[in-house]
Amino acid sequence: MKVKLKSKGMTLIEVIIVVAIIGIVIGMILPNQLFYQHYRLKIYAKQLCNDIRYVRDWNMNYKESCALTLQTDGYSIIKNNRVYKKNPTSSLFVIAYDQKHSIIQFTMEGVPKMGGTTITVSTKKKDYYMEITIVPASGRVFLKDEIQKIK
Repeated sequence: MKVKLKSKGMTLIEVIIVVAIIGIVIGMILPNQLFYQHYRLKIYAKQLCNDIRYVRDWNMNYKESCALTLQTDGYSIIKNNRVYKKNPTSSLFVIAYDQKHSIIQFTMEGVPKMGGTTITVSTKKKDYYMEITIVPASGRVFLKDEIQKIK
């Protein structure tokens, strides 16, 4: 007479496989919010930097006036006293700048008319930020390509 043994649990391999599957599913379902917020901050700061470079190139190559106006809730590109592009910030970001540099314009040589400045794009909570710098002598526009944490 053969006695059947009852299974009283799972083997170690079965437990490892189940935990791995659960981990993969959770990793796909719950995206890393901090990574997503950093990604969007970087995209917005790069877009602002590229638009400032666009204004600089436009003023160097064409005789028509072009300027970028900054507000805390976004920015606009103005060509010939008309709004060419308006880019509002999302509810996640804030633009900080010196009030006397709220209008960014360049000469035909590519030098900023109002001098250099630093523009900060930060999260609403003001815990992370990126900086865009306009060099006064050359008009070079660059973005420090790393996200800074406010201490």
